[in-house]
Amino acid sequence: EIAPFCTILGCTCPTGYTLIEYAFNQICRRVPLDPEEEAHAINMPSCDVENNCSPHANCEWRDNVYRYECICNPGFDGNGYTCVEKEVSCQDDEEICDIHASCNYALDLKMSVCTCNKGYEGDGRTCHLAPECGVDDDCGMNSECQAGLCVCQDGYERDLSDFCVRAGSCGGAYCAENAMCVVDPIQKIPYCHCPSGYIGDGVSQCRSIPPPCNVRNNCGLHASCVPSYRDQSSYECMCNQGFFGDGFVCTPERNCANIPSLCDQNARCESTTNGYQCICNDGFIGNGSVCNTAHRLDDGFLLISQGVANIRVPLNGGQGYPVTMALMSIGLDRDCAEGRIYWSDIQAKQIVSAKYDGTDQKPFITKDIVSPEGVAVDWISRRLYWTDSAKDTIEVASLENPEQRTVLVSKYLVNPRGIAVDPHQSKLYWSDWNREGPKIEWSNLDGTERQLLVGSPQVALPNSIQVSMASGELCYADAGTQKVECIDTYSKGIRTIASNLSYPFGLAVTDDLFYWTDWTTKKIESINLYGVRQKAINSPVFGNHRMYGMTAVTD
Repeated sequence: EIAPFCTILGCTCPTGYTLIEYAFNQICRRVPLDPEEEAHAINMPSCDVENNCSPHANCEWRDNVYRYECICNPGFDGNGYTCVEKEVSCQDDEEICDIHASCNYALDLKMSVCTCNKGYEGDGRTCHLAPECGVDDDCGMNSECQAGLCVCQDGYERDLSDFCVRAGSCGGAYCAENAMCVVDPIQKIPYCHCPSGYIGDGVSQCRSIPPPCNVRNNCGLHASCVPSYRDQSSYECMCNQGFFGDGFVCTPERNCANIPSLCDQNARCESTTNGYQCICNDGFIGNGSVCNTAHRLDDGFLLISQGVANIRVPLNGGQGYPVTMALMSIGLDRDCAEGRIYWSDIQAKQIVSAKYDGTDQKPFITKDIVSPEGVAVDWISRRLYWTDSAKDTIEVASLENPEQRTVLVSKYLVNPRGIAVDPHQSKLYWSDWNREGPKIEWSNLDGTERQLLVGSPQVALPNSIQVSMASGELCYADAGTQKVECIDTYSKGIRTIASNLSYPFGLAVTDDLFYWTDWTTKKIESINLYGVRQKAINSPVFGNHRMYGMTAVTD
């Protein structure tokens, strides 16, 4: 009998020995050899006389046989004269996998093995980039596949969004006459710029600046000469309310005030900070152009993902209870039109939905999904958006038919986390937990016009993000700055809602309160619009489990 070789993963015995476990210790006991192996071992010279051990073995004295024997080193298997490396399961040691691989269970091998992630190939322990394409159809428009790489066709070049556009463009656009292409010194992004003495956006026009209208009355019809908002000491022509243009040519706005038929019969036209908009009447839901009857559903509660379950907690702080169980639920959002909850499960590798009460549970996305985190529901256009932190993508699928899906963003992402949608402004937002360059970006709902909204050092570890329907701001919980903040998407001004927090993660916003989950206090914290902290709600059900995403269900 000999002592076993033990690590934090457990104890093992050399070849030829079996592990015997007692109540307070473990030993290795020699297993009798079969006659052929025993004869071979006896005929071999002792290793203390002739160095005949494997390079991966040691010559050690064995009291039970009164002789020296070759014993394979830990991590190797064999008879001591021939030792091969043991097949180690990545389930026991995930570090054996390449950084671009994951540990998955193989039914045919009956063990967990390293498998290269999508976009990489190899044996799992070593992975390298796979060819970007195999045929031309794998590449986008105006590009073709050459030696495994997508290359722009002659006369085209790649822009910052990785699309092939006509050569000579400036950041994907063609500059107007009199404009020049310059590079932003901070963002390092090329853009069209009107030089001194000219005015315009650089793309549609770049016209010479005329004499001020207080010197020569040159304003157009339906325009007035008013002090410039940029410089109150100068004057400029500005189109009157209800018209748009450059002040010299003003045309009627296409809005519901001028064209009432733009609104649904169950909507009204209202003047907002963003101009005239169609607003659905009470009892109806939609974008104003289309309004459907809103079903009366439960409201007045928070939905919180807590890993093993999704919890429902009343807004008044009453007793919470689980509505659905999960393997590892992370992000979640609600479909207020149908009264359903959608959540991501990173262990099950799928997105699931159920009614608010947990009934009618069914899988939504189950294919080509690796590590889904944040989810966001567009209840008006009937789409679901999500981030995948393993594929580094932003994706979307139809709520009516999840087979209708596409990838919106797949470039320049490191660790996408939270995601939010503003169906009224047709904007999509997402956070990237890149330690070297954390950021929050936004785009149109189809992924076009992607822009940086806020980056480091204003954000450090942005987790959950939510659109405040009351103010139109984008709000976010940041565990790095230990704050909950909101940013005005037009002025880019940031206001702090709560600071000196512990570890905020999930975030929910109502008309009068901000809620967030805290990993350190293990409570649901909140603050009102006047900056007054409210009484915290203890972890509702599973006190030892972290609370991740959350959403508020209100009327």
